[in-house]
Amino acid sequence: MSLGNENIHQKGEIPEIIKLPNGRLRVVRRFHKFTREDVDDANLGSLMGDFGDLDDANEQIENQGYTNCRLISVEVDTRFNRQSNADNPVLVKTYETLTSSFVQIDDDTESTTESGLKTVTKVFRAVSGTTNNDTVGTSLSGGLTLASSKLVDNDAFAELTQVFSETGVVSVDVDSKYGGVITLTTVTGFNIDVNQAQALSGAAGNFLDQQTKNKGGFETTIFRFVDGSGEIDRSTSEQGVLKKTTITSINEHPDYPNGVLVDQRTDTRDFGIIYTHTYAEGSGTVSEVESLSFNGKLKTTSVTSLGTEPIIPNGAAIIQSATSVENGLTLFKLTHVQGQGEVSSSINPNYGGSLQVETITSINEEPSGSGELIDTNVKAGDGYILYTYQFASGQGEIGRSTDDQYNGKLRITTITTINVEPSGTGALIESKVDTKDGYIVYTYRYATGQGRISRSSTPAYNGVLEFETITSLNEEPQGTGTLTDTQVRSGEGWLLYTYTFVSGSGEIARSTNPEYNGKLTVTTVSSINEAPQNDGALVDTKVEPKDGYVIHTSRFASGQGEIGRVTGSSKLFDTVTISSINQFPSGEDGTIIDSKIEAKDGFFIATVTFAKPKQGPVSSETQAGPIPTSTITRITQVGEEPTGEGSVYSSKVDIVNGIEVFTTEFINVAGGTIASYKDTVVVDVAGKVNCSQEQVQAGDLSGSIAVVNASPASTKRIKAQVEIKIDKTVTGGDGDPAYSLEGLSCSVVSTQATHRIGGGNTVQATSGIFTNTKTGFQQSFSASARTNTFSGCELENRSSSGSVSYTAEERPYVVDNSIEVDEEQSSTTSSCTGTSQGGKYKESGFLKQKVRPILTLADGTTYLEIITWTC
Repeated sequence: MSLGNENIHQKGEIPEIIKLPNGRLRVVRRFHKFTREDVDDANLGSLMGDFGDLDDANEQIENQGYTNCRLISVEVDTRFNRQSNADNPVLVKTYETLTSSFVQIDDDTESTTESGLKTVTKVFRAVSGTTNNDTVGTSLSGGLTLASSKLVDNDAFAELTQVFSETGVVSVDVDSKYGGVITLTTVTGFNIDVNQAQALSGAAGNFLDQQTKNKGGFETTIFRFVDGSGEIDRSTSEQGVLKKTTITSINEHPDYPNGVLVDQRTDTRDFGIIYTHTYAEGSGTVSEVESLSFNGKLKTTSVTSLGTEPIIPNGAAIIQSATSVENGLTLFKLTHVQGQGEVSSSINPNYGGSLQVETITSINEEPSGSGELIDTNVKAGDGYILYTYQFASGQGEIGRSTDDQYNGKLRITTITTINVEPSGTGALIESKVDTKDGYIVYTYRYATGQGRISRSSTPAYNGVLEFETITSLNEEPQGTGTLTDTQVRSGEGWLLYTYTFVSGSGEIARSTNPEYNGKLTVTTVSSINEAPQNDGALVDTKVEPKDGYVIHTSRFASGQGEIGRVTGSSKLFDTVTISSINQFPSGEDGTIIDSKIEAKDGFFIATVTFAKPKQGPVSSETQAGPIPTSTITRITQVGEEPTGEGSVYSSKVDIVNGIEVFTTEFINVAGGTIASYKDTVVVDVAGKVNCSQEQVQAGDLSGSIAVVNASPASTKRIKAQVEIKIDKTVTGGDGDPAYSLEGLSCSVVSTQATHRIGGGNTVQATSGIFTNTKTGFQQSFSASARTNTFSGCELENRSSSGSVSYTAEERPYVVDNSIEVDEEQSSTTSSCTGTSQGGKYKESGFLKQKVRPILTLADGTTYLEIITWTC
C-alpha cells in the first residue's frame, strides 16, 4: 500500500469499507497533497501501482491492510469539492477481495425469455489469471442447464459470467408457401431433440432438417418441419375442339378425371416434389414431331392424337403404334416414316479416267447406274430399306510407255487398256490380260519409232470438268483447255513430255434445305468457272481457286410467312407470341408488349408478343393485420380498381406494359376480447365509523355513554380480472369504480347533557291546629355538542346513546321533631348521530380502465385498445 512518496498520505486514517456478498470487502483509499511532478511520466508508475497489488502489503497505516484485498482500479480525481479536498487532486485506489477461486459477486439474476424459458445469470470474480473449464450443457439443480460461459480477464481481475437456462422451445416461426398449400414450421430450441421440438411446438408435418446456431449468447438448434400437399397451379389452352389442361401440385400427383394424361414432369425441392401433368380432352392432334434424316430423303413423324386416329400420308410406313383408353377417351400414339430416292452418289475415276467406279446410295428403291454392278449392300431400318450399289464402267487406253534402245533405233512402246485390246504400231512383242471386278485390264508392248506414247482423261464433278494427261517422246504434247502441269524427263538422246490440261465449266452441285416448317428455303449451288444462278436473296459466296479452274459456291434464301406461335398466361395477362420470316406479324388482338427483329443470312425473323389483360381480380390473399383480430385482404386487378369487404387500408397503381394494375388492401377488424388474465392490484380500503355505547362504572355507580369508534382508510392487495379488448367505442367502464374513496366521508355529532335537581327551602304555616309545611326545589342543566368528520370512511352504526343517573347529594333536616332528607339527583345523557356525506363504497365490479387508440383508418374510423380491471 506504500506510494513511494512521503508527501502523499491517505486522507484520514479510516478508509471507505463496503461489505460485499459472500464475505467479500471493497476498500476505497484516497490520498492527497499532489504536485505536478508526482504525476510526471517518470513517477506515475510508482504512484499508480499495479493491478492485483495486495492491500496489506507495505501498509502506510499499521494493521489497516485487509487480507486478500487486491487493487482493481486507480484514478486521479481532480474534481473540485470545497468540503472534502479543498480543490486538491485526490488519488483514489479501490481494493476488492479476490482469491484464486471464483466467488459469486452478486445474487442470481433471473429472467424469462419471450417464449417463457427461465434463465439464471451468475457472475463470479477471482484474481487475474484464474482459469475456468465450464462445459456448456452441464445440468444445474432446478432443471436448468448451462447455456453459456464467458470469462473476461482485464489484468485487474478475472470475471466469469455463467448463464443457465431451462430446456425447451425458444421460438416458433410458421411460413406458408404456394398460397398456404405448404406450411414450413421453424422451431428454435435449447437442449432438445427433434421429437421434443415437434411435441413442444405442435409443429405439423414431417421433419425436414436441422442446424445449430448461436442465439442470445448460447447455442440453439433450429429444426424445420414441412406439412401439406395439394394443387398450386392450373392452366388451360384450347385448339379447336381439343383442350389441354396443365396442373401443378406438390407432394401429391395431380388428379384430372375428365382427360387423358399426355405429359408429366417432376421437380424435386427441399420441401417436397412438384408434379406437373398435362391432360387432354375433346379430339384433335395433341402433338406432332418431325425429324429428317439421310440428307432429307427420309422423314420420321411422331403423332399423338385424342379421339381421332392420326392421318397417315400416302407411301408412309408405320414403325410404331399404340392405343390406350382412359376416362372414355382414346389416345393414339403413332410414328411413321416417309420418303424414297437417291441419298448420295460418288464417282471414283481409275486408270487416268478410263475406268469409273460409281457408288450410289438410295432409300426405299434400288439404285440404277451405268456399267457393271460390282457390289451390293442392303440394310433394313424402321420402315425403310437402305441400298448401296457400286457400278464400274469405261474402256480405252490407260497407259503408254516407250523404251528407246540402241541410240533411238528401237522404241519399245507399252500400252495398257481397259475392256478393249490395245492397238499399237509396230510389232506386238508381249501381251498380258488381267481380269478384275467387272472389267479387264490389257497390257501390250510394241516396238516402234517416235511420237506420243500415252494419253489419259479423268472426268470430275459429274463430268463438268475434265483432266487430260498426255505423254510423248521427243515432241511436246498438244491438248485442249488450260495447261496446268508440265513434266519433262530426259534420257539418252530423248525427251519425255507429260502435260496435263483441264477444261470445262458449269454447275456441279445443287441442294435445297427447307427450314421453319417449309417457310424458308435455303438453296446451295456450286459451279466451276462461272458464278452460280438461282432465285432468292444471295446469302454468301465462296470462291476457291484450284489448279487451272475456280469453284464458286453460293447460297440463296427465299420464302416468307409465320413460323411459330406460342400462347402463354401470366398472373396479369394472356399472351400470344408470333414469329414470322421476312414479314412483321399482325392481325392479333391485344397490346404489343415485346418485339424484336433478328437479321439472318439473307432473311430476317420478326417476333412480336401481344398481351390481353385478364378480367376481374387476378389475385387475392389474406394475412394478419396490424392490430389483433384484424386481417388484411390484398386484391390485385387489371384495368380497374378492385372492390372488397372491409375498409380501404392502402391502394396503389402500377403501370405494367402500359396497362394500369391496381392493388388495394382491405382491412377487417373483428374486435372483441383479445386477452384475459389475473393480476394483483393495490386498492383502497374504506375506514369504518360506528356509533356505539360503552358501559362505565366508578365505585358503586355505573351507567353508559355514547362513543364513536373509527378505523382509518387503508390499502390492500387483491386479485383482479384483467380484460383487453379491441373496439371502436369505450365500454365496460360504467358506474362508480370499486374500492374508490373519492367523495366518501361521514360525520358524527356527539352531544352530552347534564341535569341536576334537588330540594329547596322549606316553610311552615300554622292555622289553628293545622300546620302546613312545603319544601321547594332547585335544579341546573348543561349541554354540549361536537361534530367529527371522517374522510374516506363508511358509516356503519348511525346512532348510539348512553345515560348515567345517581344521587348527587343528600341533605337531612328537622321538621316537627322529625328528620327529613332532601336529595339532589344528577343525570347525564350522551348521544352520537352519524351522517354519510357522499360517495358509495363497494368491493366488487369495475376497478379501473385504460384506453388508447391503436389504429386510425383513412375514413376516420379509430380502433381503441381498452384494458379493464374488475373484481
